[in-house]
Amino acid sequence: MKPLFNSFIYLISDALSKGLAFFLIPLLTSLLTIEDFGLYVNAISIIQILSLVLGLSSYSIFASTFFKTNKNQFSKYLYSSLYIGILSCIFFLIFFSFFLNIFVDYSFLGLYTLVLIIICLIAFLNYIITVGLKVFILLESPKSVALVTISKVILDFTITYFTMTFISQDWEMRLYGMMIGGFISAFLTIYFIYGYGYRPTKIKLDIIKESLSVGIPLIPHHVSIWLKMGADKILITYLVGLEITGIYGLSTQVASIVIIILTSMNKVLAPKMFSKLEDVSYSLISDSYVKYYLIFGILIVLSFLIVVPYFIDLFIDQKFSNMKDVINVLIIGFSAKGLYFIGANVLVFLRKTFIISLISLTSAVIHLSFIYLVENSDMFYYSYLLSETFAFIFVTFYAFKFLNDRKK
Repeated sequence: MKPLFNSFIYLISDALSKGLAFFLIPLLTSLLTIEDFGLYVNAISIIQILSLVLGLSSYSIFASTFFKTNKNQFSKYLYSSLYIGILSCIFFLIFFSFFLNIFVDYSFLGLYTLVLIIICLIAFLNYIITVGLKVFILLESPKSVALVTISKVILDFTITYFTMTFISQDWEMRLYGMMIGGFISAFLTIYFIYGYGYRPTKIKLDIIKESLSVGIPLIPHHVSIWLKMGADKILITYLVGLEITGIYGLSTQVASIVIIILTSMNKVLAPKMFSKLEDVSYSLISDSYVKYYLIFGILIVLSFLIVVPYFIDLFIDQKFSNMKDVINVLIIGFSAKGLYFIGANVLVFLRKTFIISLISLTSAVIHLSFIYLVENSDMFYYSYLLSETFAFIFVTFYAFKFLNDRKK
């Protein structure tokens, strides 16, 4: 019963945290024009890539060291990841403030320097939270996960609602809510890390090198995630303008609730798989946790295919009604991403991160190339389904291959 209870807590926490944009949809679509929503989508896209790149994925080593080290040794990996994140944030703050205009003409995005600085701070706070949540999940502490994520959601939602309702309807007000909510949540994250007995350690270059040796090969993987979930919107803005970006961005936000649920389920599945993967005779097919994940995942996807069209009619402003015709394609695409998690868990544990990166990056190139080449904006939605299906097939193939090779 404990795994089921933990899964429920993670589900609620993840749904509230990552689904906040989903909950704000009625407010944002009623107050913002389609073009302003496109500007907001572009800002979120930049936050996503910075949140993924900050820290150079150094926390990826947690999965393979947590079960093999004591608390004092693991602290070295934990704080090395935080130190790398701080240095990364300083670099991007300087770059955005003084050098970005020299290298890139980003005027078509509608963003300016102050917004980019706020975006960088939001991404750094998100990174701290991500590091903490990785630890809490390995500790199988859903209470800590829930307290951190729910506090962020409450503050974020409250500040956004009151600033946009009573102060200004500018889309930038949404960023202030994200920044203040993120600061409080990051503080709680550090507090809980202390509470579990993980104390700051001196910087150890050998630990940093080891962490980066696992994390850096995953950067293409994380970048590929952004290419499919962030850069595509920037490309669409460049090709056809902010109005289509607004419709496309809103569609992905609504459909992404599927992957939010599957991600929360994987947070329970992954530690169980990692502990079993210590056994060289481990079989992916016979793992009961994987079977439960697949059964519940299929039921969730089928439910959303039925319910989402009614949600659009009830809660989303009519000016965005065109999304109803294509939303199911994105839902099926996100379900393929959920299947991808199973094989990716195996490859992360076996430290075959280069394979994950190569597959993810290739699928991202397929996605962006499809968008660039097609002329019909409705076909953009099929691009994500195509790329995620490719990624699922190949990551699963290599997971089985390396498991079989290990038994020989």
